[in-house]
Amino acid sequence: MRTPSLLLALAATATSLCAAKPLETYLPTGTVLYASLANINSKAAEECDPLNEIIKNEKICAFLKPVKDEFEKLVQKDEDLPDLKWEDIRQKLDGQIVIGINPVSALASAMRDEADTPIPGFELLATSKDAKGLAEFLAGKAKEMAAEKGSETFFAGSETFLKCEIFDIYTHDKEEKPTNEDVKYDEEGNPVEKTAKAEETESGKGKNDVHFYFGACKNVFFLTTSMESAKALVEAVKGEEKNTLAEEAQAEAARGMGEKNDFYLYVDFRPLTRMLEDLIREKLAVQPGQQPDPSKPAPEVLISALGLDSLHYFYYGVRFKSDDMIVSGFFSADSSHGLGRLILGSFGDRYPTPDFVPASAANVNSVAFNLGSTLFSIRDMVFTTMPMLSVAYNMQIAQIQTRTSVNLETDLVGNIDSGIVSFVVDTGASAADPNTFQQVFAFKLKDGMAFKKAVDVLLAMTPAGAMFQRRDFNGVELMTMPLPTGGFSMAVKDGWLLFSPGQQAIQDALSVGPDTKSYWQTKAYANLGNGKLEDGGVSMIYGNGTSLVKFYLAAIANACNATILSDGTAPLDLTLIDGIGEIPVVLAGKSFKTADGIRSESHLQRKE
Repeated sequence: MRTPSLLLALAATATSLCAAKPLETYLPTGTVLYASLANINSKAAEECDPLNEIIKNEKICAFLKPVKDEFEKLVQKDEDLPDLKWEDIRQKLDGQIVIGINPVSALASAMRDEADTPIPGFELLATSKDAKGLAEFLAGKAKEMAAEKGSETFFAGSETFLKCEIFDIYTHDKEEKPTNEDVKYDEEGNPVEKTAKAEETESGKGKNDVHFYFGACKNVFFLTTSMESAKALVEAVKGEEKNTLAEEAQAEAARGMGEKNDFYLYVDFRPLTRMLEDLIREKLAVQPGQQPDPSKPAPEVLISALGLDSLHYFYYGVRFKSDDMIVSGFFSADSSHGLGRLILGSFGDRYPTPDFVPASAANVNSVAFNLGSTLFSIRDMVFTTMPMLSVAYNMQIAQIQTRTSVNLETDLVGNIDSGIVSFVVDTGASAADPNTFQQVFAFKLKDGMAFKKAVDVLLAMTPAGAMFQRRDFNGVELMTMPLPTGGFSMAVKDGWLLFSPGQQAIQDALSVGPDTKSYWQTKAYANLGNGKLEDGGVSMIYGNGTSLVKFYLAAIANACNATILSDGTAPLDLTLIDGIGEIPVVLAGKSFKTADGIRSESHLQRKE
């Protein structure tokens, strides 16, 4: 009778057809951060037309080639990796890759200023049709490294666990332990310096030795920094380990958002906040026989006021389509208490659209966020933990009001309403000119004239007040403090405080009037997101592709010229950015307030 055999064959076939579990579900509970690449062989990014307008632009590639060459030189300098090329590994991978990191122990140790700080927990998981072959290939390369003369990489062998072979390699260096003879003292006898003396330790057992454990289980290749983690991963893949993210409701919610994306990132705040709470208790604990220090907050009072447990997680995902690159995000928090209430409670209902944003703005950000209420919430949080400070604070506020007739709380901080807007004006100058991209920041006020009057009174009492040059510009007083870079400018217009590290952008804002079109009346705003964004939102973002690319290329060039290209290599010529031409893409996005956080969505699309 063939029925049992037939049933077994059907069961095996069904099992093989079932969707494989996402690799992130094998990560241990308490993983702080992980990044997931859905398919290493996916061509989605390469076929995304708006993205290709940037990354395949010949002039951009030519401009960045010196940076690419320098990075390749840095990689080639690693003599511990003979004949080991990424492409050799990549060819053996055929699906999802996940990297998980847990830095809690390392961060806690560093904050305690401990001598021996452990390395952060690290797990890499990758699907491969020949996972075992990949592990054996890397083990062979590790043995070659260990055989090299003077190599600091060693092969420690392997261990079989649940029929899976786990290989162990490590790097070894000399220990450094300061001795009493190394201590130097100042004139008062206080130790001021310790010089460490190297002390050789047994290879594989030194505190500076870093071990990597890797192997294969079914079709999953894994690499981690502890044998305990390696065994837990094997158990998880075999379905025998329950303390994984597969059991986490919060992680499952992030997976639900991430499963439709080509890449996504997940950050769990809870392990970090628990670590911080433990450190607060340690640092502020009252030792037996001692009296509480009235200048320090009680640990539980501080923990309650901060409400660190109100912060849950952060998600960030990217999906590539032929005509769109979609970036989504979610910040999850509890708005009932602590920092969660402080952050989420500061958002209003709808982002503002003030008329002063000029139609020529290359980049616009608007958010319904109340900085004034945020500052008051921080003040109340501080006073809850340290009531004595409130007495000194109130006395100082009263003294300033007596001398100036200005109440800092009501006239200044309390005058800030819900609304922050920023925009960038491309002056058209060379990218080598630091004033090419000028930015204006604006804060909505409840009473603009009262705020301006209070600022004038306070400035008149300080040396800085005399440094401002004041003039009328289209019926508004424009205050400018001359600086070598062009000057810092400030003005109050239509109930908004505007300030800028330059002059042209703020003048453009003050020039918008009844006969001048603002950004909100342009086609660029009318077509924001090409109909793919919902109405409303607590924030919005718009970016002209040409100006955005040139701005970031200039920033990258300046950073590289000051770092990796600063050793005699010819610096990047920023004037070459001017010849790149138009980049016909637009960045558009919005954020929305939900019952448990802030959700965002942005699109990189071809310019209509």
